[in-house]
Amino acid sequence: MIFISIGSRCLISTTEGASAICLKPGLILNLYNYSNYSQFSYPKELSSNKPVILSFTPIISVYAESLKWFLNMNFRDALYICIKIRELFYLMSICYTLQERSLFFQSLASRDNSFSDFIYQNYREVKSISELASLSCYSRSGFEKRFRKIFGVPASHWITLRKAADIYHEIRRSRKSIKQICFDYRFSSMSHFYKFCKSKFGLSPGYIRKQTLIEKDDIKKVKK
Repeated sequence: MIFISIGSRCLISTTEGASAICLKPGLILNLYNYSNYSQFSYPKELSSNKPVILSFTPIISVYAESLKWFLNMNFRDALYICIKIRELFYLMSICYTLQERSLFFQSLASRDNSFSDFIYQNYREVKSISELASLSCYSRSGFEKRFRKIFGVPASHWITLRKAADIYHEIRRSRKSIKQICFDYRFSSMSHFYKFCKSKFGLSPGYIRKQTLIEKDDIKKVKK
């Protein structure tokens, strides 16, 4: 079990036949006050920029198997997932020591969580960097400086890439119409949305969705 903080990138390889479950705890973390773990004193040599791996205990294994079963049954209700995430945090408090949990969540202490949380909550709601800076009560220059310090890249670059990734995921995975996705991401017109997709993916949104449907049909044929 590993924890990847928001804004991070990683490549995970698994053995053949293994299953991976990705949970996004988001602001639920705040309910458990994991930021206080940064005050826990542990040897500096144990600290690392690499994700800390927690081995499954019997209790966590049972939890994971039950969650996997429900997900395989396409039971993906948002409230259910939220409850299961809270359950996981509770089980972790039983199965692992304070030091183990502190190391596991150590990446939270190395970022400005309030600022990064604000960005993740609001970047889709604005049309410009200036609007996002104003919403965060920063001057444009002050916002750009703090953003680069925390995320390591210019705000415009990060938001454009993030927006593109979100849109691509929506087109491929959601049941929303192309028009609804265009509206949700505040494009001024369908033609503007079409040009955005062509420039970022090299394909039109309609073609991306068509290819996704073809891939799903091929997978079903293979399973049969």
